[in-house]
Amino acid sequence: MRRIVLVITLITLAIFGLLFYQYHQQQKEQQQFAIYQQVLNQKSGEIYQQATDWSKPISIDSHDPRLTAEFQTMADFTLTMMQRNAELRNAYLLRALHTIGWDQFLNVERLAKDKQQHYSETEKMLQQVQITMDLYQKNLDQQQQQIQNQINNLSIKARLRRYLTKTLAQTNPLDDHQTLFKLEKLRLQKAQQLFQLLKKHRWINQNQMIMLYDQQVVTQFNTLYQDIVQIDQQINQLSLHHQTALKKSLSH
Repeated sequence: MRRIVLVITLITLAIFGLLFYQYHQQQKEQQQFAIYQQVLNQKSGEIYQQATDWSKPISIDSHDPRLTAEFQTMADFTLTMMQRNAELRNAYLLRALHTIGWDQFLNVERLAKDKQQHYSETEKMLQQVQITMDLYQKNLDQQQQQIQNQINNLSIKARLRRYLTKTLAQTNPLDDHQTLFKLEKLRLQKAQQLFQLLKKHRWINQNQMIMLYDQQVVTQFNTLYQDIVQIDQQINQLSLHHQTALKKSLSH
């Protein structure tokens, strides 16, 4: 009888010991999740802060001594992806387009001068912008396809892998870049339409303003011009929104 009681006691202690260990591990993991999120908030803020100066490469240290090996692996992966996306956007949508002179497309003096050269500069500009957009889209698609494969190869527990997959699907870092990219593509579309009007209809540069001879075309031209201006404003507003979010994250 004593042996039975002893066995039951040992089993009970083992169960309680296992439950206590599991509880301790859960508490430890919850603490790691909290630290992991703090690291992401801080380091992602550094990434986007550096990204505002697109003339320089982005460089951050994702290591944090408070993180265990698995959570450090998750942080390294997520932050590397954010950094790569920011660098990609800077390379294509800022540095490359600036080199092409895309920000000077609506410069009336430039257009008037180029008209005398049969718009050779503007034709080349639009072609280069389209090539740049296509390359950026190709790189975005490739990165999106590679993300899950990279997650599957991480040396982390299955449940952490599922968590990472789920959170990235819900808050995809590529979403903001896609939103800006859609606006850039729409701007290119409107610019191409406006350029076709200028090629087909007579106009002059009057006090840095485009004056069309055919009044029937004026309304169509003005609509396209205002569309481009509004798109530029949306891009600036989205950038300001990112800067505001950045300041909040850095202040915590």
